[in-house]
Amino acid sequence: MREFIIAGLGNPDRKYSNTRHNIGFMVLDKLCEKFAFSDFDLWKGEAMISEGEIENIKIKLIKPYTYMNNSGIALKKIMGFYHWDKSNLLVVLDDVSLEFGKIRIRKKGSAGGHNGLKSILENFGSEDIMRFRIGIGSNKNSDLSKFVLSNFSTEEQRELVKIIDFSCEAIFSIIREGIDSAMNKYNV
Repeated sequence: MREFIIAGLGNPDRKYSNTRHNIGFMVLDKLCEKFAFSDFDLWKGEAMISEGEIENIKIKLIKPYTYMNNSGIALKKIMGFYHWDKSNLLVVLDDVSLEFGKIRIRKKGSAGGHNGLKSILENFGSEDIMRFRIGIGSNKNSDLSKFVLSNFSTEEQRELVKIIDFSCEAIFSIIREGIDSAMNKYNV
């Protein structure tokens, strides 16, 4: 049976749960609910893991609990412990360079200024890791770290449910049809 690992990036502290930086966690929570996966369980104090199956493909959902900037540390340990192949890993993260609600799927590339992704690429020693970026918008008048750790506006919150659902649909497409097909379909 094929395996697919999806890591959503965010910060574990409850005060960050509704912030822009935690959209990766939000998407994983929705995938877990939508496909009736197991509840998230704490793995060695470093991550929350949920498991399930979609069309005979084993899926693991991972939320690193080492805080955003150290996401790669926990992810590398888990992947090594279970002997999971990084070619089956998809990282879901926020992106300030994308307009709010836009998504961008890539097979590989640089961290693009995202410290969580940078940690992952450094820990794996490779840029060949699939990523699913979700635009959180930007605020040119605000400090970047304050902006990504801020909550979505009331107007954005109304759209967030649709964006997360759309992201789940696109991720399902990656799992089912492959990343090339999903990139052609969703990178518009």
